[in-house]
Amino acid sequence: MFVADLGLNDTYTTFFDYPLSWKCGSTSASLVCYRDANEIYYDSAESETTRKLISQLSTALDEETSWITGLELKLLQMGNLTLDDNLNRHLLDDHQEILNKIRTHQSSSRSVLFQAEQAIETLRHTNQPESIWKQLEVKCQELRTRLEDLQTEAEGRVRILLHSLDSLEHLTYKLQSLRNLLENLDSVLLVNTPSVNTTTTTTIGENQLSNKLNTINHPDEIDSCILRIKAALSESNSSHNNVISTLPSVKQKFIASVNRYADNKIQRNNIELEDRIEYTVKEANNRLLHLIGRLEIQSTYLTEINILYKQYEKHLSESIHQLDKTKLQLNIIQKSLLRSDELNTLTMNKIKKLSQERLTKLYTLQGDLNKTENDLKNLKSVELDLIEKKFTEANLITNNSMNAMNQPLDNALNYQKQLIDQCEKLQKQFMKYLLTNQTTQECLNEFLNQTNRIGDQLSNDYIDHKMDEIKKQSIEFPLDMNKLNETLAQINSIQSASQILRNRLNQTIEQIKTIDPNKLRLTQSELKQTDILDNRLETLKDDVISRISQLDTLQNQLTQYDNDINEFNIWLDEVGNQLNCQTTAHLPENYLKHKLQSIKMLIPNRKLQLDNIQQSINALLTKLPESDDHGKLMKENMNKLNNRWSQLLHLINTREDDLKARESFNNSYAQARNQVQDMLLTADGRLTTLSSPITLNLNSVKQQMDKLNELYSLRETIKQHLDEVDQLGSAYDTLLNTSSGSDKNFGRGTTSSNDAHISASSAVPRVSTSAAYKQSKDNKLMNVLSPMASSGSSGISSADPMCNLHGKLSFPSIMH
Repeated sequence: MFVADLGLNDTYTTFFDYPLSWKCGSTSASLVCYRDANEIYYDSAESETTRKLISQLSTALDEETSWITGLELKLLQMGNLTLDDNLNRHLLDDHQEILNKIRTHQSSSRSVLFQAEQAIETLRHTNQPESIWKQLEVKCQELRTRLEDLQTEAEGRVRILLHSLDSLEHLTYKLQSLRNLLENLDSVLLVNTPSVNTTTTTTIGENQLSNKLNTINHPDEIDSCILRIKAALSESNSSHNNVISTLPSVKQKFIASVNRYADNKIQRNNIELEDRIEYTVKEANNRLLHLIGRLEIQSTYLTEINILYKQYEKHLSESIHQLDKTKLQLNIIQKSLLRSDELNTLTMNKIKKLSQERLTKLYTLQGDLNKTENDLKNLKSVELDLIEKKFTEANLITNNSMNAMNQPLDNALNYQKQLIDQCEKLQKQFMKYLLTNQTTQECLNEFLNQTNRIGDQLSNDYIDHKMDEIKKQSIEFPLDMNKLNETLAQINSIQSASQILRNRLNQTIEQIKTIDPNKLRLTQSELKQTDILDNRLETLKDDVISRISQLDTLQNQLTQYDNDINEFNIWLDEVGNQLNCQTTAHLPENYLKHKLQSIKMLIPNRKLQLDNIQQSINALLTKLPESDDHGKLMKENMNKLNNRWSQLLHLINTREDDLKARESFNNSYAQARNQVQDMLLTADGRLTTLSSPITLNLNSVKQQMDKLNELYSLRETIKQHLDEVDQLGSAYDTLLNTSSGSDKNFGRGTTSSNDAHISASSAVPRVSTSAAYKQSKDNKLMNVLSPMASSGSSGISSADPMCNLHGKLSFPSIMH
């Protein structure tokens, strides 16, 4: 702005009709020449011309000051940073607009300042009273200072906003990555768990996912579910260094930028924003911990279910294979049935011998079939029930899976029933051969002999019915059960034949009771023998059924306790692997503490379960002889289980001691690290608000140099603190790498599929925070010193949904 632009009168213009390039040192000489040329003198400080001149200059300075005040107030009244990228962009554009106005208008302001300062110098060197020009000088100094401060503030605000938008973009990316991780983990759980209604509104995609993938339709899918869970856990561990470990520093950097922007505002109301971000990060971290815990629990359950299912499949396959072998033998016997011509040609002895051989074989086969039926029913009542119980404990939908498991078992039971029917028909046919070719007395004698032999076999009793104790030195379950079932089949067959004989005798009595008294007495005697036979058979049958029931109960108890021990060992494997793997050892302290707490919460219930198993086995062992092999094996397995339990408790205590040592080291390390981080944020803030000199004024240059010297001094202080952080970090890493490590003695001597998976997975290396700071400490300070472009962009695309944090700080509802 030139002098004429101020609207001053001709006197003012004439007074300043001298070269504008005057310097203070030549003012007097030039003024003398001016007097000589124009003969204009100011003998009085109160001259009208001087007063008008000062008044007009003062008015021009007031106008400039008023303009500056308006922009200052506008800066102070600017909005706050938010999580909405569009609003932040408008805020940046408004600040850029103010900065452009300042840069456009500053030439006019400086022109007024220059003319006013020249007038002051002229008045001072013409010995005008100080009272005339002093107030004008104060206004000049205030205007220059406020003009420089306004531009510095505006440039600093633009830098802060650009820095804040970059920090917000980084924070948004981290939170979006964490959100994606949570959704991926949650989707794995949704595959295996039913959808649960929560108070939190879910997205359409989550509802679709819940509706599509909410069950295990077939037990063969369990393997793939376990693999997905293992992959999800591996992803959560690998994502820790990329997201979780860096999120606090990213969050703090953005909040620091927000605070720097709000420092000089009239009202600093960014507390709600800080609280929201803090809550979001904390909530996301808690949900991640919750999800990891659920995944690990579900992995444990699915591993147990899978092992039980494989065991069930093996036992079912063995039973079906046994049925196939029995069917083959029944078909062979079926082909040996006598034709009518053979019955007429073969002698009675040959028919009797053949029938007895076939009946003996059929008794054995029916014993096998009865045992197989018992085994199949035990599969349903013991193993399938245990699998369903595990499904229920894991909160898994089981209808389709249990139906898929039950179907082949039901088919096997129907198959066994068909073979039983075939076997009984063959027995009746060969018994018919035997009865047809022998007299009633011969048949009774034969049946009585067989009954006596059965009684003799059972006389070597190994069960005390009164004491309910096993007297036999060692029980061979398959052999003993087969023999009992074979005996039962023989008794049933003899009873059936005895009924045929009774009918025959009753028919004979009706025919001869009035014809042949001697034959009547003989027939009645045979009928009495039949009664004795039936009574004896019924007694033996009750005895055999009782023995089968007790032996079956004992076998079921042994199977149940063996399954309990096996299930407990599977859980010990899972927990032991979690505590032993390097991934767990390198978890941050809060994650490791959470994992240990979640495991310790299971200890009381597991201890109670272990005590119940021990008591049940002790009660069973009192019924078995000390030399029984099953009792010895059960006792040995229980001792091993107790030893592994003690090892687990010791391992948990060891991990807790490691955690305490790590926390002790980490407290000083974290304190020093956070101190350096705060210093870096402070330096970053100072550099952000630092601008290049807007004038060649010596005072401004000196002020900028003082600020730079302070920053370089701060840089040296940060270097010293970084060395301390590096030493503490190295000590912490040394402790981390030389901790108790894995307990190689923990285990059963075999490697399960789950063990192999964990062994094969590489441990997630811990990123040294001190090393990361040390690597970037020079770049951190020097890069920010690069000149800022007069206009710039944060590099954030509003079209990029990942960078729009507004409305994205609510994570999916996963805490079912």
